[in-house]
Amino acid sequence: KEFTIFSSNCIGGTMYHDAMAKFLSPTINLTIPDFLSFVENFDRFINADITFLSTNDSTRHFDFLLNNQLLVKMYHSISMDEALDNWIKRRGRITNNIFIVATDEFVRSDLDKKRFDKLPYPKVCFVSRSPEYDWEIYLPEFKKTGVVQDATRICFLSLKRIYQRHFNYIKWINDGFAKYYLDK
Repeated sequence: KEFTIFSSNCIGGTMYHDAMAKFLSPTINLTIPDFLSFVENFDRFINADITFLSTNDSTRHFDFLLNNQLLVKMYHSISMDEALDNWIKRRGRITNNIFIVATDEFVRSDLDKKRFDKLPYPKVCFVSRSPEYDWEIYLPEFKKTGVVQDATRICFLSLKRIYQRHFNYIKWINDGFAKYYLDK
């Protein structure tokens, strides 16, 4: 099945990679500090004008604005042109089967949680504390840090990524298809 993951950080890209699925999302190798505004209004931002703010070819890090308003921090591109090409190419691949993946770095306050809860898509947020919502997945590895950090690291004892130890994303995506799309 084809699906689009809007992800607040690299977890979404890792899910695509590990599932050997085509990248059908522009949110690969980037972060959007105001991720909630992006997913709440992605129709407004997805084809927006792009203004580059800074480039650093040595670190392969490029910052740009969508609609002169929403900051995007893109990583792992060789050049500004490649960063732009990847964004444009991948935004054209978005499917109607949208899934949202975030961490508590981007969904912090009670207001953020209420906004995230209202999103009309299958969603998950990895958290460093006891979950309050059914879409929150607790990662105890980050309890002491107070925020989920690199949950894509592989745990050598289990040979799974940290988030995979606590969350079966393949089952979640398959169940999401059944729950949100096949029944309609």
